[in-house]
Amino acid sequence: MLNVGRLRVLKEVATHGSLTGAAEALSFSQPAISNQIAKLEQETGTRLIERGPRGVRLTGAGELLVRHAESVLSRLDQAQAELEEHLQVRRGRLRLGAFPTAFVDLVARALVNFKAAHPEVDVALEEIWVESAFDRLDDGELDLALVFEYSLSTVLPEEHPRMHLLDDLMYLVVGRDHRLAHARDVTLEDLRDEPWLEYTQGGPASRVLRHAFYSAGIEPRVMLEIDDLLAIQGLVVAGVGHTFVPGMALPALRPELIVRSLGDQLPTRRISALWPKSGLSPAAAAMLRVLEQAALPLQDQVRAGSAVSPAGAAAPRDT
Repeated sequence: MLNVGRLRVLKEVATHGSLTGAAEALSFSQPAISNQIAKLEQETGTRLIERGPRGVRLTGAGELLVRHAESVLSRLDQAQAELEEHLQVRRGRLRLGAFPTAFVDLVARALVNFKAAHPEVDVALEEIWVESAFDRLDDGELDLALVFEYSLSTVLPEEHPRMHLLDDLMYLVVGRDHRLAHARDVTLEDLRDEPWLEYTQGGPASRVLRHAFYSAGIEPRVMLEIDDLLAIQGLVVAGVGHTFVPGMALPALRPELIVRSLGDQLPTRRISALWPKSGLSPAAAAMLRVLEQAALPLQDQVRAGSAVSPAGAAAPRDT
């Protein structure tokens, strides 16, 4: 087995074209470099360098060995860097903030995989909203923040580094006995006179949904303003009215509900991960990779819409 340290010495001799240059690069003495090359030649059973008045040059065997040495040393350096990162993650902590529906599936799924790979990391979770995310990151109180922005709302400031994870669609939710539960197609016009159970007025979901109604020339009929999804579900099941739910929340819906898509009539929200301007901690970097992987199947689920809701898709009735 060839000695890796001596392969690195040979590589530096090839790079610098002299034993002196290699010695300076590796902080060795020149006699030590000569000794390492001599031992490597003994290991290989052939001459690897030839000395001349202008320095040294590699023999054919030396050139062949250096080509392989570069690949081997690169892989070893990568392995060492990943090992160091792994040890840093193992000793670290992670403070993750997210909006409520991110916890339903995305964060839950990511945490299972993250804790399996890094069981010793201390993970702290916190509910946050986009308005506070930037300050929490700047103040060093969070390592990662999951936020959203709607396609119809103001774009988030760009000063923080970020990664786009997925796009989340909005869906109409009605009770099983609602007249639109089995309609072949549903539009905003069909909701003109229907009572709407609205998320608290003034919030981001409320603003973009009202904008969608107004753009369609409809004044929404608001039955109740509330920011409690459990309460809203109960009222929808009872037939009090309809509501709108983001795709990421569909797996948490009650089985008595029917989910309908309105296509591009409803706004889409962009889900992103943000981190401090100073950069990612090792634990945050590891979690970011896990979140990216967890978001891939979730994006497909969100696009599938009612197929991932316990209620399932409503089969349209023949008319």
